[in-house]
Amino acid sequence: MRLISIDPEQLYQKDPNIKREDVKTLQEWLRKQPHLPKIEESQAIIFLHSCCYSIQATKRTIDCYFTRRTRHPEIFRYPSADRLNKALPISLQQYLPRKTPEGYRVLLKRLMDVKVEYFNFTNEIMLINLIIALSIHKHGISEGLVSVFDFQGVALGHLARVNLSVLKCALDHLQEGLPVRVKGIHVINAVPFMDKILALVKPFLQRELYEMIHIHSSFDSLYKYIPKECLPSDYGGELPSCQVFWEELKKDLFDNAQFFQWHDSQAVDELKRMEKSTVLDSTLGVDGTFKKLEIDFGDLLGYKMHLTCIEAEKLYLRDPKIKPEDVKILQEWLKKQPHLPNLEESQVIIFLHSCYYSIQATKKTIDCYFTRRTLRRELFNLPTEDTIRKAFSVGFKKILPRKTPQGYVVMISGLVDHRPDRYIFNNEVLLLNLLYSLHIFQQGFSDGLVGIIDFQGGTLGHLARVNLSTQKFMIDHLQEGIPIRLKSIHMVNTPSFMDKIMAILKPLMSSKLFEMIQVHSTLDTLYKYVPKECLPEDYGGELPSRQMMQEETLKEVFDNLDFFRWHDSQVVDESKRIGQPNITQSTFGVEGTFKKLAID
Repeated sequence: MRLISIDPEQLYQKDPNIKREDVKTLQEWLRKQPHLPKIEESQAIIFLHSCCYSIQATKRTIDCYFTRRTRHPEIFRYPSADRLNKALPISLQQYLPRKTPEGYRVLLKRLMDVKVEYFNFTNEIMLINLIIALSIHKHGISEGLVSVFDFQGVALGHLARVNLSVLKCALDHLQEGLPVRVKGIHVINAVPFMDKILALVKPFLQRELYEMIHIHSSFDSLYKYIPKECLPSDYGGELPSCQVFWEELKKDLFDNAQFFQWHDSQAVDELKRMEKSTVLDSTLGVDGTFKKLEIDFGDLLGYKMHLTCIEAEKLYLRDPKIKPEDVKILQEWLKKQPHLPNLEESQVIIFLHSCYYSIQATKKTIDCYFTRRTLRRELFNLPTEDTIRKAFSVGFKKILPRKTPQGYVVMISGLVDHRPDRYIFNNEVLLLNLLYSLHIFQQGFSDGLVGIIDFQGGTLGHLARVNLSTQKFMIDHLQEGIPIRLKSIHMVNTPSFMDKIMAILKPLMSSKLFEMIQVHSTLDTLYKYVPKECLPEDYGGELPSRQMMQEETLKEVFDNLDFFRWHDSQVVDESKRIGQPNITQSTFGVEGTFKKLAID
């Protein structure tokens, strides 16, 4: 039985300043906002109270709250049991049972496991959002909220794992969307690099909130704001220990799974929004980008972050067939190709390996790869955060962590949202290109790649939205430009119209590539090529679920924005090309058109 929000009558009695007619005004406004979910009366009251009874401010807060929850499921949505079990042992975030003399509720956050390698910042934000949502709906309004952040055990390594995109979203949400009255933020057991932490958060905070931060050198100064009777015994207080509250937290989050699932169903439908949202702009910066954030995180921590390629020496050791002298020949050739970008040695090695050590084939592949990336940047370059999140909400893409017995990397693709109207083929291609470029240049080559395409949920409506020009372009790119050794393509959960899909693909592919396609009627035949231990549990495998991997992949993309920006800078300058390119005709048909493809 799900936990229903607190009885509205209790809230009216708790605060006589809440006027029923104001709540009715909000309810009428909500009925005229088709993009917003249905909101219970108690929720409307809680939002109104948090905005000090201002109807206009309440409207804005409601929109911000539900829009951000919908746009950023990785930090708001109730997670899988596996993800929750991994996140909970790391930290405590819990409302304490006693209020301050002013009537403020106290929220405590601290690490329980201080090992840096286990710290996942996105999970930390997710947990605190879960516990705040649960408390607000269960207990209703209070005079205010004071937070206590205990930095005991925090190291520079933890700070290096902070995801700036998630941090900005969380702080924007705190200031614009969270239905609480923030009264103070208290830091105890402050670390020597507290100045770096403050420098990190300051650009995201309004002056009013920044001035609420109090850094305490001793518990005595904390007691002036939060008396001992309101604190756990760990801090000289009269309440039980943090260990007790930690156990309560785990029970609360699992016992209230149905509440969270109900709250997650309160989603915004952007297709029904009547006016352009301003919430995303404030979340993402300017025009959906991150332009407002001008922080060199590496400099902040005292070192330079340069996310480019795997070290060349590792690649030489991995495959003794790669000869340094061949790599030097290619580097000398590149110096004589003024239209091509500068390549790192490891990139040259990766291309050479993909072409089975043929220098001539490698030259062609390098030119094809960077020319196509430059010609169709919308299929390769890092898009806005909004586009990334939209794409991840529709499609599942993952390079799986375990290789096959033959040493092949496995890449899987499928649908998350089965609605054809949400399916954007170019976005699906873009995700594949982002993930593969990140993998190949940061992890290096492997003995081969096998692809798995899951057609579960695919309909003729999806097929109708496939852009044939893009499809031909990418198949050409796969055959001529991507630095991989493709070994096979496996199709599972295939639809009844699979023959139509094959009819589309066949004219675009070489016979060698087409013969690599294996269509599986059951998963048992797939296991002959990709064993269970290499597959997610959704396919009877031993790896975590697709949902868990999807969350990891989204985080991986946002953790590597610097890499994508660097790779996007590796463009071809056609004005400097010596001779005529031959790639445009082979890519687009005849003279840049689609005349070679005669498919109805």
